[in-house]
Amino acid sequence: MNLVERAEFSSPERRVQIGILALEVNEYHGTEIISAVPPETTRDISGSPVQGLHVWSQESSEIPIFHDSTSTYGFLKLPVGKQRIFIQDPKNYYQPYALEIDVKPERYHVKEMLERGITPPPGSEGLIKRRVLLRHNFRFPLSSGKAAVWGQVRKDQGRPLPFSWLEFETRLNGNVGKIRTYTGIDGMYLAFFPQERGIIIGGTNQRHVEIIRAVEIFQLIAPWADEIAEQDALSILPPSIDQLTILEFQSFWTPANNFHFLKDGEPDQATSNLSVHVERSVRWDIIVQ
Repeated sequence: MNLVERAEFSSPERRVQIGILALEVNEYHGTEIISAVPPETTRDISGSPVQGLHVWSQESSEIPIFHDSTSTYGFLKLPVGKQRIFIQDPKNYYQPYALEIDVKPERYHVKEMLERGITPPPGSEGLIKRRVLLRHNFRFPLSSGKAAVWGQVRKDQGRPLPFSWLEFETRLNGNVGKIRTYTGIDGMYLAFFPQERGIIIGGTNQRHVEIIRAVEIFQLIAPWADEIAEQDALSILPPSIDQLTILEFQSFWTPANNFHFLKDGEPDQATSNLSVHVERSVRWDIIVQ
């Protein structure tokens, strides 16, 4: 192999081509409601790629690198079979995430052909490609033109509720959408609003996002909540938690039907609207009875 060919094989693009898994990790920017007619259909909105993450598998010692050319984290040596891939942010700006993949033995035969510069036959096992949308942690720094609601979900006795699932219904320029997120191990959450709208109030242009109401709040079922208090949450929770079927979701979470809000430490009605001005954040704790 000459130097030009060797450079091609070691380039980021080539490493992704011959790899096992290409993982695209982006910011979560909300959920668009395509049809509200049951069964509701939605589409998640993604933001920019997230770099600097710690990505790993329990089945491999390989630490993938981020490829600027493809905006993906690339694994080259994952073993055959089903395994979990874990994602954590060292800066703690994003919530942790886990997904599950199944590496087929045939992929290694294709990988060997690609490494030798041979074109695999049509229908060969291809590179596994996955896209993940990360939710923001409450420590995420608020940037220009954005707004956020943050707080803690806890029992009325004060105990935090880790990995509670929250859905906020939003209205932006007359369009209804949702912000879906979950709490961390400390019960803290952040609902991040990347968009803005203009509205005339008293002759001035006040840009703000308006939360209509908290649509649904789910807390972990007791056995799972107890295990998370003692073990690594990422190993217990189901992978790709925002892509579960209804039955899968219900095996982990149960509706919290009796709750109220504390806005900046003051009691607030559960049905009250909450307006958040751009470049501002508001604390909204959720107390579950």
